[in-house]
Amino acid sequence: MATKSAVKVPGSIRVLAILVMAAGAVMVVAGAGTWILLQSQLSDERITVSDDADHFAGDAVDGPLTAYTEAQTIEKHATKASGGKTYAELAPDDPTHNTLMTASFSAVRSVAAATTDVPA
Repeated sequence: MATKSAVKVPGSIRVLAILVMAAGAVMVVAGAGTWILLQSQLSDERITVSDDADHFAGDAVDGPLTAYTEAQTIEKHATKASGGKTYAELAPDDPTHNTLMTASFSAVRSVAAATTDVPA
């Protein structure tokens, strides 16, 4: 006859498991709330993804994926305008310095707005 043996789980592991599950639930709720807030704020801006973007071309920028895609497209345009140089590689007196600076900071702000509550 087979006997059943129950494995006793220490109380501290049970408490830890409950805390981890609760933390996971809080993270899911916080993530959903952030996504909804972000979508609302970006939709209010009425930005459209550039037509030459790799993804989402012509779509409204209304979430983190479209905001990231638009930031990548801005970076692509800025790199092309600077002849392939980054902002740090340009001399301060280079005529494309201000253009690339503006584009770089715009891309950073777009991504920041997509991931935080920083206004774009």
